[in-house]
Amino acid sequence: MTDEHAPADPQYSAEFKQNWDGFRSRMTAWWHDNLPTPIVRIPTPRGQWRPEPLPDDTDWEAYAGDVAAILRSREGSFADNAYLTDHAPCYDIGAGHGIGTFLGCRMEYRRETVWMHPCLSSLDDELDVTRWRRDARWLAYKERVRVLSARAAGRYGFGYYLGGVAQALALMRGDQPLLIEMIERPEAIDAWLARLLPEWLAMAEELEAVMPPRADGWTLFWLWAPGRAIFAECDVSCNVSPAMFRRFVAPEVQAMARWAPYSMYHLDGPGAIQHIDALLEIPELGVIQWIRGEGSGPAMDWLPVMRRVLEGGKKLYTECSVDELEPLLAHLPHKGLLVHVDPCTTPAQVDKALRIAAEHGADQAL
Repeated sequence: MTDEHAPADPQYSAEFKQNWDGFRSRMTAWWHDNLPTPIVRIPTPRGQWRPEPLPDDTDWEAYAGDVAAILRSREGSFADNAYLTDHAPCYDIGAGHGIGTFLGCRMEYRRETVWMHPCLSSLDDELDVTRWRRDARWLAYKERVRVLSARAAGRYGFGYYLGGVAQALALMRGDQPLLIEMIERPEAIDAWLARLLPEWLAMAEELEAVMPPRADGWTLFWLWAPGRAIFAECDVSCNVSPAMFRRFVAPEVQAMARWAPYSMYHLDGPGAIQHIDALLEIPELGVIQWIRGEGSGPAMDWLPVMRRVLEGGKKLYTECSVDELEPLLAHLPHKGLLVHVDPCTTPAQVDKALRIAAEHGADQAL
């Protein structure tokens, strides 16, 4: 990407955020490696808004598809937050666990999560990987994307979620059986991934087609880009070797990053660190998101990991507390760095975060 890239020009109202122009300009420069200062996002609740409590006997699957309830919850949250610096409102919508949701697996919806039960008893099972086109869940999800993206247009960001291909196969088969088969039957795994990847791309194209025309894109974790964007991940990769990652996961990340000019890979937890080199080898991949995970200590403990990403030529998305923001910015290169600060819940925290952001040149988009 070079200087010839100009910022996309979607028009957003000031209903939930001021100065979209400054935000888009800085984010475009960040994506194109033209921003010498970091991006610092400071989530700040305005009040005590909370979504309506729901009874324990709620039909969670029906609720997940309730567009009116979705809008009340998300737009209520947007109205209650101050989107300071380069933080912006975005609603990203999933439907369970990515593409496996639409290929016949039984879904179990709960209050806080969705479980996906394996639907392959063997890699030799016959499964029509195009069945998603007539799957009721897919048709309902595509309709929600159509309605909600139209509602979001010009007001806040909107992104969809399809997960990863290798991760979908792990969910469809079960993690443990698949990990064994990666050793014992790697060619069969190759064949399944080769069948599933074109379906992922076809699903993404269908979702793009039902959304309003747009000059920008959004991924999970509210990341804006000046064009089509994707979010790639593979949680099961924590249990595979770097060689297996290169064989089974890296090709799909590269294909997705070729399909969308702006891309982010979700590197989740210490077990995934072993795959940084393989990700750095994918020229099309733009951003590595480092999430240290619960119980993995403070952000500052992981400075070598973050520095490795930035010095390896990728942009870095990471998170830290307000108290860690200043030392983090002092110890990392600024170019290509995006730091999402934990929510600031007091005026003192907001003032501190804004002061630090300003000292490092990251406050232009207030």
